[in-house]
Amino acid sequence: MRYKRRVPKYMPVSSDPEVDFEDCVLRLTSLLCVEPEDIAPSSFEHLVRLTQKVMQCSKAVLMLCGTADADEGDVVRSPVIVASDSALVRVALESDEAIVISDVMADERFTNDLLVTGPQHVRYFASAPLLNSVGERVGTLCVTDQTPRKWLRSNEIDAMDALAGAIIADMALDESRLEILLQNTELRRLNEVQALKDDFVATVSHELRTPLTSIMASLGLLGDGIVGDLSDEARDVVRVATSKSARLISIVDDLLDLEKMESGAIDLVISSASVEEMMEISLSAVDGNAQKNGIELVREDRFETGTKLDCDPERIVQVLVNLLGNAIKFASFGTNVTLRCEIANHDHLVFSVVDWGEGIPEASISKLFDPFWQDDSSASRRVGGTGLGLSISKKIVEQHRGRLEVDSTLGIGSTFRVILPLKAN
Repeated sequence: MRYKRRVPKYMPVSSDPEVDFEDCVLRLTSLLCVEPEDIAPSSFEHLVRLTQKVMQCSKAVLMLCGTADADEGDVVRSPVIVASDSALVRVALESDEAIVISDVMADERFTNDLLVTGPQHVRYFASAPLLNSVGERVGTLCVTDQTPRKWLRSNEIDAMDALAGAIIADMALDESRLEILLQNTELRRLNEVQALKDDFVATVSHELRTPLTSIMASLGLLGDGIVGDLSDEARDVVRVATSKSARLISIVDDLLDLEKMESGAIDLVISSASVEEMMEISLSAVDGNAQKNGIELVREDRFETGTKLDCDPERIVQVLVNLLGNAIKFASFGTNVTLRCEIANHDHLVFSVVDWGEGIPEASISKLFDPFWQDDSSASRRVGGTGLGLSISKKIVEQHRGRLEVDSTLGIGSTFRVILPLKAN
């Protein structure tokens, strides 16, 4: 048997439009006294043979309609070739309902038909259309026998409908299995590509980190005059090289952090940390950039002195420094950036970083925390960056069983909130 799978989507079709494959099986077993096991191996070949068996005919044929890239009337032949110019075949192909002709010789349309007068000697003929979910014909199921039947069994039309429905259902299952196979293959390929990319990023980051550290150390020796006095011009060069090297190290550290978090290899060192100290350290870390950009840093403590937070303090400071750094980049010159901390619902701590800047477009907010994503606004292009800071910050906060949220209004500014449980579980 041969067949061409060219019909895109299939749904089971029978006299009951809601019937599915299991319904077809039940109808076949009840109407035709066939065991369910006979229908279990869902395949065209099996179902065509089953049709021949349950209809008690000598031959069964499944014909699939052609498409634009195939000859019209592609035929699945089992076990004989169907005459394409047969009147019987034309009637079957044109009918949208199951038909049963108990004695073709009694119908003058077929007395000279090739299937009747030829070696196939057809005397009994039945067919059922294969219609998809929108009523389009995708094929026809036919059975023939060399012996006419003196009476029409009441269940023969129902049987042909049920068999056609089983074949349509099988086509749907075949198509679904093929789609799943293709999707799984593509998913495996994407996973392999992702694994290769992750390995490459991790390897390159590790390879860059060591020489960059050495370069920074050497620049420090030059800047401190340990290896000799430098001219003012040389000191400027060393200062620029130190700044750029520090930026590269920061990028490499972000890449390493992201790789560790993606692989679940990062461990938090939880302790009872002073909220005041973490705020002070974070603000001190960005004070130079704030002054350079004409931004005033404001601290608001809305909690009791001595409040402690169960967290990894280095990681929480990393998050706050990142949020403050971003706020300073995007805040308007001469405005302020506020770091606020308050207790919420008695058992959570909320850090808020507020800036007065250009704000974030609503369409961009959902993508803010995607790795490597950057808004295509003029402000984003001006300040640059890798697009990793917010993604890493979100992962750190979530590892603390917290949330990182953002509210923003264009032309007014943005507020990022880090919401953390006071006590670790």
